Amino acid sequence: MNLQNKIQAAALGPDVADTMENLLIKYRKPLMITASVILLQLIFGFDPKFCIINIIWLLV
Repeated sequence: MNLQNKIQAAALGPDVADTMENLLIKYRKPLMITASVILLQLIFGFDPKFCIINIIWLLV
């Protein structure tokens, strides 16, 4: 964790910070896929077929 994250974690309390970190670790792959899909949609324009395929991929 960098300094800013440590400061925020200290402000939130140890339990909340640990829970958030565990959630980020647990859902890292779906979060990365979602961010990638959104980025690609913004770069290349909205494509419903591409969007649906990637949403299905997220649910598998």
